[in-house]
Amino acid sequence: MKIFSWKQYLLMIVGLLFAFVSIQLFPIPERWTFSYVIGELVFAPFHLLGSVLLFIFGFLAFAKVIQYVLEHSYPRWRYQRKMKAEECFFLMCLLGCFFLLIMTQWVVAIVTCGLALLYGILDAKSSQQFVSKDKSL
Repeated sequence: MKIFSWKQYLLMIVGLLFAFVSIQLFPIPERWTFSYVIGELVFAPFHLLGSVLLFIFGFLAFAKVIQYVLEHSYPRWRYQRKMKAEECFFLMCLLGCFFLLIMTQWVVAIVTCGLALLYGILDAKSSQQFVSKDKSL
């Protein structure tokens, strides 16, 4: 039985590409001022809007991957203390994606990783599949 299908790998690649393109499209000013932000929104709205939308789609793709890992791999690891080779490979690929983002621009990468972790954990907790079997928690 395959644990991670091609959909999770595709979501990971899409999240990496969207976050990377978002980093490249985001305007880099000399100084952040209110007039600069208004000027960017008025005269070049597509760069800022495009980079923000790609950032949102990128971290949502990573969040879905994290949600899948929490729903399918974490319960087995928690109760059996075993991980399959495919799970280790998938987690190493996910960490590699985050490392590549950190190497390009670490601030955006930290925000992307943080929001993806937060949203993925909250989404996994809200689903009915990720229910703790331990009643003492």
